[in-house]
Amino acid sequence: MTNKGNFLRTFGVLETVSDVKAVESNYVPHPRCKDEMNALREKVSFIPRKEFNSCSFIETRFVRVGDFSLRKNVGRKKGNNPEILGRVARSLEKGYNTVKLPPIVLYNEENDDINDWLVNGNHRWLWYVENGIEWMLVDVYVVKDGYDVEDVCDEVGLLHQPQPDGTESNYYDYKARGLAFVKRQEAKNIKVTQDIVDKWVDTYAINEIAVNRTNLKKYIFQKETDSSDLINYSARNSKGARKKGGILYEFLMHNIHIYDSDVQLPNHIKVVDRLYEGSQKVWVRDFLYPFLINMSQGRKTRINFYVNTSSKDVNDGSDVLKCISNRIKELENILLGHELAFPDSDYNARDYVILGKRPYQVEKVDVEGELQDLTFATKPENTPDITLRKGTKNHTKFLLQKKFGSDAFTLDQAYNAVRDERYALTNFKNEASFKGTIRGELQSLRDDGVLYPYGTGAYQFV
Repeated sequence: MTNKGNFLRTFGVLETVSDVKAVESNYVPHPRCKDEMNALREKVSFIPRKEFNSCSFIETRFVRVGDFSLRKNVGRKKGNNPEILGRVARSLEKGYNTVKLPPIVLYNEENDDINDWLVNGNHRWLWYVENGIEWMLVDVYVVKDGYDVEDVCDEVGLLHQPQPDGTESNYYDYKARGLAFVKRQEAKNIKVTQDIVDKWVDTYAINEIAVNRTNLKKYIFQKETDSSDLINYSARNSKGARKKGGILYEFLMHNIHIYDSDVQLPNHIKVVDRLYEGSQKVWVRDFLYPFLINMSQGRKTRINFYVNTSSKDVNDGSDVLKCISNRIKELENILLGHELAFPDSDYNARDYVILGKRPYQVEKVDVEGELQDLTFATKPENTPDITLRKGTKNHTKFLLQKKFGSDAFTLDQAYNAVRDERYALTNFKNEASFKGTIRGELQSLRDDGVLYPYGTGAYQFV
């Protein structure tokens, strides 16, 4: 027997080769006809259903995959997770595991039908979409008296996520759902006390360590600001990206066709839509070459962004906006660098770039169902305002006009006004080199008749 076999036997994971076969035999092909669906439903019906406090099991049925939409992943702060999607894919590629419970959907008493979103199992749904599976098995539950839909989301989507195929709840999930719980109580005119919050945390964050539960209780009760859940999309390079639930699908629904960099563009295309993931700086690598080629052909590039919310740097809505804002700042620096390097070029890179859109990702900020305009309004605080102007001298002129207008200013004031942005663009040897450069530019602006001396060691715009 191999070392692996000895290890598994030692720890009681598997006893014999027949055990391996037994595990694999739990899988059956995903059903594609009525007889196969009935057979699978009968197999799964023997699995005991969990008894939830907030909802009761009604039945198991097949539903069309295309009738469902990717609602925010209930109980998940960061939406779906590509790593978990890969884990789910490895299982579903073998077929349907007959010892696993189906995803849960809620019965809607108002319209006498089920909801078109899942309480759990969004990763499975995404895999079905990407692989053209038409039918999906679900368990239908109904909300019990005294509870609401969000209570079910807390209990089923947060506390009782199936493992290992589900997305494990983390600290940020508990924070987000806890804040939402507080707002629900306030909407019901229930006075939220520390005791109420403590009970919620002790019920739903039971898997967190004690110190985290203590911090959660303090944070949730004291937090006054709003919180936004995030929506994530399947990766743009996945085969299902142009299908429902994929990021390319979101743009296609608004008549925006995203072109890959290696696609031969038709002659009539004058504006090329590109899409980049905003949580990493590597987008620049993919952007520059096709952009320059398209610019030489007289084509403009419209830049669109989305953010992978499973990134370690993305924990809330402000992080999504910050990611994209940082990418726009980098774009500004690239374009400014081109203008500074080629001040007399017939091509002004600025003229060939258009800021495009981003998808609906920040629930309480974005307009649901719409693409959001990319603007400079999401710029993080204290970020230098890089404005495009040809030549370093004209850039200095612009910064000084912006700062002082018609007021007089000293040399030291001029240095301080332009220092941050000029250092971000130019590699000065030292402070003396910087001051010498700026002093020379001021003198040149004086010689051009733009500035005139005002007193001793001061200037003013003409």
